[in-house]
Amino acid sequence: MRTMAHSIDAIVLAGGVGDDVARAENVLSKVAVNICGEPLLLRVIKAMHDAITVRNIVVVTQPQLGELILNLSDQRIHLVHDAGSLWENVNCAINSLLEPSDMLLFAAGDTPFLRGELLDAFVEDGLSSGADIVYPIVSKAAYERTFIGCKRTFVRLRDGIFTGGNCMLIRWRILGSVSEVAKAAIAARKKPWQLARILGWKTLLKMPFGLLTIDELKSRAEHMLKCRIFVLVTDAAELAFDIDEVRHLEHARRVCTQFSNPS
Repeated sequence: MRTMAHSIDAIVLAGGVGDDVARAENVLSKVAVNICGEPLLLRVIKAMHDAITVRNIVVVTQPQLGELILNLSDQRIHLVHDAGSLWENVNCAINSLLEPSDMLLFAAGDTPFLRGELLDAFVEDGLSSGADIVYPIVSKAAYERTFIGCKRTFVRLRDGIFTGGNCMLIRWRILGSVSEVAKAAIAARKKPWQLARILGWKTLLKMPFGLLTIDELKSRAEHMLKCRIFVLVTDAAELAFDIDEVRHLEHARRVCTQFSNPS
């Protein structure tokens, strides 16, 4: 199935201030750091803008950071002020859309190497699944092949070793019914052990031995959330690279240097 152009509304979550990266760079938020000659947040929005599947783009961030996107004169881009928590920001973003698309594309504002064609491929594969929630995972081999020497948290499963992506497709009408579990999962999203505990003791006991399969995790999550989930295994490592720590920022800048000065 081919997705119609401009059929999906997208939400860029770029709230929060005062993290380690921001303090190291002396900026309000890490999304304001300079990567490849432009602010990180601007790079993410440009990727959304270049995606032919994306219709409206809602950017949730601090009001002071709105100036980062002033040069983008596009009526599809809407700015929503950070409400203080991730869940509140999601609700505010959805409420800002007059007629939100059935499925919404969420992306983190600290993902510097997103590209429009990667987002389009993710959206098309996700919509083709018919699922209510679509989440991408990237193999360790694919990630390390693209971002050589950049450490990241991986989870060993029976199917392989993977890391999670920084974008999701969600049927927004289910959010109310899954809010409590979703809040707990969001809080633990960077901590595989906490996520395993949320999914139950059977999952927790299998985790250290690499005995879990993708299908087992998916089935457990579907049982808890009462909705259909599709886990998309992809080699698009750019969907997983984010700026959580200063070393990630340093690595991203090295990648930029390699692009601008190829051997």
